[in-house]
Order: sequence, then structure tokens, then C-alpha cells
Amino acid sequence: MIEVTHSGSFSLILVLLVICLLFLFGRAQRAKLDKIRKRNKQRDNKDE
Repeated sequence: MIEVTHSGSFSLILVLLVICLLFLFGRAQRAKLDKIRKRNKQRDNKDE
């Protein structure tokens, strides 16, 4: 375990890490949705 003298700065780093993770996760989800949308568009074009 890492001993933290300034609990305030430690919690700040923790919050920043969480925000970064959420941001990356959100971007990954958006990329997945875009791929699905593109696939659906291609399928629609084939049907026509």
C-alpha cells in the first residue's frame, strides 16, 4: 500500500482517474454504436 500524507490530493487523483476511465469507456461505446450503424446501412443498401 502507498502511504498518502495529503488525502485531498490523493482523492483528486482518484477522481481524475475515474473521469478518464469513464471518458475512454464512453468513446469505446460510441465507436461500437458507429460500427453497428455502418453495418446496418450496408445491409439496407444490399436489400435495395
